[in-house]
Amino acid sequence: MDKRFIQAFTEPARVRILGRLVYPFCLKHRLQLLALDSPFMRDGDPTITAADLILAVKVCAEESLDPTWKDTWEGVKLARSKKYMTEEGRKFLLYASSANWPKFWETSKRDGNSTGMPWLMSVICNLVKHGVPEERAWNMPEAQAIWMSSGFIANEPGSSIKVLTTEEEEMLDQVARVEASHGPQT
Repeated sequence: MDKRFIQAFTEPARVRILGRLVYPFCLKHRLQLLALDSPFMRDGDPTITAADLILAVKVCAEESLDPTWKDTWEGVKLARSKKYMTEEGRKFLLYASSANWPKFWETSKRDGNSTGMPWLMSVICNLVKHGVPEERAWNMPEAQAIWMSSGFIANEPGSSIKVLTTEEEEMLDQVARVEASHGPQT
């Protein structure tokens, strides 16, 4: 069975980042971080500050965003130790990553979403359309939401999506390594 699927549906434990327990990363957290223009939600290699990390962790711990003495203390620790900043930043990036989302075989190239609907809203609408309560759709772990929405789409008549399993991906990587080790074919 696909490893990403298993990881997505093995109920994730709460993670501790900056000494705070954060809830499983969900679409609600992603939307809040996008609204706050968090560098964690930007493509590329954005510069992350201690304040950015503290704010992101507070969002995912579902705490008030008002500054506290604990935030000041964490800010001092992050500023004084590059190692601590790097470790905690990596923890957050791993926590919020899409590593357990399904991957799909590409059947054709399209220029993005033809409806203009933000992809988060498309996922939520698809889940709600299929009977998932709105609150659960917003709060379920993000990888689960993506898997469920993808499953609903895959089961619709005429759907052409096909999940690329972890086993298939490993096989493709192995083929690519073998081809690379034999050099270019002429």
